[in-house]
Amino acid sequence: MKSKIVKKYNSIKIEINGKIYEPLSFKSFRPTDRNVSDFYKAGIRLFCVLSTGRESATKGVPYSLFGESWIGDYEYDFSPIDEQLDFFIKNAPDAYFMLMLQIDTRSWWLEKHKEYRDSFWEMSNVAADEKWRDAAAAYLKAAICHVEEKYPDKVYCYFILGGCTTEWFSEKDLESCGDVKLGAYRKYLGDPCAIAPDMEALNAERSVAFVNPAENKNIVSYRKFHNELIADTILYFASAVRSIVGKDRLIGVYFGYVLELGGRRLYDTGSIAYEKVFNSNDIDIIASPSAYTWSRRHEGTSAYMITSDTLNANKKLYFLEFDQRTFLKPVQFDISKNIPGEGDKLKTEQATIDVMRRDYMLTLTKGIGIWWFDMFEGWFYSDRLMSEINTYISHF
Repeated sequence: MKSKIVKKYNSIKIEINGKIYEPLSFKSFRPTDRNVSDFYKAGIRLFCVLSTGRESATKGVPYSLFGESWIGDYEYDFSPIDEQLDFFIKNAPDAYFMLMLQIDTRSWWLEKHKEYRDSFWEMSNVAADEKWRDAAAAYLKAAICHVEEKYPDKVYCYFILGGCTTEWFSEKDLESCGDVKLGAYRKYLGDPCAIAPDMEALNAERSVAFVNPAENKNIVSYRKFHNELIADTILYFASAVRSIVGKDRLIGVYFGYVLELGGRRLYDTGSIAYEKVFNSNDIDIIASPSAYTWSRRHEGTSAYMITSDTLNANKKLYFLEFDQRTFLKPVQFDISKNIPGEGDKLKTEQATIDVMRRDYMLTLTKGIGIWWFDMFEGWFYSDRLMSEINTYISHF
């Protein structure tokens, strides 16, 4: 199988085995016979398949119920990946899949290597560690080799997940600098005696829009390093994937939410060096949710989080993730945990359709893609919503 990005009338499309596919897709943390087959029957032929054993940002709630495939130091059990791909193929037999694989430290890793921080929450303090990088890259390569051998004609894209909420955020370390990161900073500067700025100094400069480099040289260089470290880590793993799939498969990540992140998060999360990722030959697809600031309300306006025209100019595809809280969104995972975003839940079926149309029209006018995200199942269990999806597809 060969997949690639093509540009047609200033819109980005996906070509698989010589056939053009509109970038319309489906994703769910809880794929079921119903939601996968509903979207397939509506005409969707591209699906996201997320495989990881880690829990989500909501404590005690796993991303996937299919289980873990990275089970120890260079030890793997790929049956959870097989089981999920077989499930999708059963319900969407002629579809192609974007396989999403997570590189974060697992619970067994953190138990065995107690000196490590959790990369899901503190990516910048793990990112430069060569032992973790080598092990995570080996897992990616092994998983992809397995999939390519067993499902050679099904996976059109490998999507690399890492950091907080799998969106490459370095969330809880707040630019702090542990020993591994300090070593990388000294290497970055070429100064074995360099000292990172303390948190008090960083916190003082976090509230201002611009930092005077003449007066705060160390803060400027450290902040630049902090952000480039995240970008370079993404590119390290993208290169590992490219070494296996060559130019015959697409590679994607979530990244670069510079139109959404504000205040300290713009600095902390490590997204400022987004152009290094956007311009890389090893990255074909960038994704983000629709903008939380503008587009969550029925009376709002559609918007995205990234510089989509930068991607378009570089012949890269941007997937807008439609994770709007539809009128069918459940309130809770279970009796003890609420699903985030209840305040943004659309109140009626028609309001949901209105917002679906609004966001879909944005993707048409900007020449970008969209995937509908049935996050924890049941958000699209409506004949009218499925008819709406089918209408979008039918006009091509």
